[in-house]
Amino acid sequence: SAASDVYKRQISHRSVTILVEAVGHSYKYLLTVNRSKNPVYLLGKMIPVGTSVYIQLDQEFILGKTHFCLTNK
Repeated sequence: SAASDVYKRQISHRSVTILVEAVGHSYKYLLTVNRSKNPVYLLGKMIPVGTSVYIQLDQEFILGKTHFCLTNK
């Protein structure tokens, strides 16, 4: 099934992991803060180490001073 199609893409082995899960004709993106010397922010809130949160396309997250945004373009 589509829900079992799971792909991993590492931004940094030491910082965060984004798990991309196919759900029907769309995808879910699970951001996990593994360990990070710099804070990770989503929607202005710091995400603690060991925490996983779903992020949306075009939703910016900040890792230290670097801004990231997932798009489908």
